[in-house]
Amino acid sequence: MFYRLFVTLILFSGFAASDNPTPSRTLVVSSSHLLEVPPFGAYGHAQCDKDGNLFFHNSGAPFDQGAILKLKSGSWESRVFKISQDASEKVIFERFSVSPSGEMWQIGTTKKGQQVLFTFTGDGEVSSRTKLDAADNLFIQDFAVSDRGTVLVTGYFDPTAAPELQGRSYVALFDRSGHLIKHFNELFEQVDVATVGLKLHSGNAVFAEDGYFYLLHDQSIQVLSESGSMVHRIKFDKPDKEAIPTGIRISTGMAAIWLTYVDKRGTITNQFLVLDLQTQEPFALYTPGLELKDSSAVCFSRKDGFEFRKIESGRVWLIQSALR
Repeated sequence: MFYRLFVTLILFSGFAASDNPTPSRTLVVSSSHLLEVPPFGAYGHAQCDKDGNLFFHNSGAPFDQGAILKLKSGSWESRVFKISQDASEKVIFERFSVSPSGEMWQIGTTKKGQQVLFTFTGDGEVSSRTKLDAADNLFIQDFAVSDRGTVLVTGYFDPTAAPELQGRSYVALFDRSGHLIKHFNELFEQVDVATVGLKLHSGNAVFAEDGYFYLLHDQSIQVLSESGSMVHRIKFDKPDKEAIPTGIRISTGMAAIWLTYVDKRGTITNQFLVLDLQTQEPFALYTPGLELKDSSAVCFSRKDGFEFRKIESGRVWLIQSALR
């Protein structure tokens, strides 16, 4: 929580324009080490906690089963977190979140369109199952949970909702017991439910060690308190209109934004825009070098830079790339 006061002090809104262009830098390998684990694929972005433990949505199982693979930092011992099913009410996995302290959370939806929250023990067992006081018939896009168990959910009303609700955005905070803390009215624009699923989602959410939620959108970051206050809004410029902001990580006063590009052949590449949260100015725009081709970024820290996972010749490598 050592940056709570720091963030609270920067309550001025907007993004201060600068005459200086954003520095463009290439990420190169600083160090690498081999993991003694079998190669595996993953859906979406990985997550990591403050101790460097890694969490992946394992693509070796169907997406809606929510098999989350944890690799413990140092030993790289593996453990799987998965929703246990109640025979009377099947729950379809939607998203997972790892708090800075390393607590695992998952959210799923019942066949009736209700949202259910799951917490887990460190051994991968479900420790609680709680229905959220959320609206029904939501398509969940972003999900983040704090160390105290405050839950941020964003999404939109899906085609099964009432016609007047379909496509409307939904952003809300809940406490650990599933009770509504705050519903943010129309924080984001309405989506076209017929076409929204044809493109990558522009957005992401994370709870940071400074005690705030960071909610990424196409060209802005909303900073929310656990009590439901809109603390701050940070605007940023994308380097290219084709860039899709798909991930955000916060570390010691810096925000790293995953910028995803999809070409006409469906090839996906990434750049990383790092912002200084104190000045709200870009620190640098990073592009992975040739050594990092076909790797995926899993962590970011101001001290150590970016960490990548790469599978080469059937072996899994972790690669560090320091900020320059």
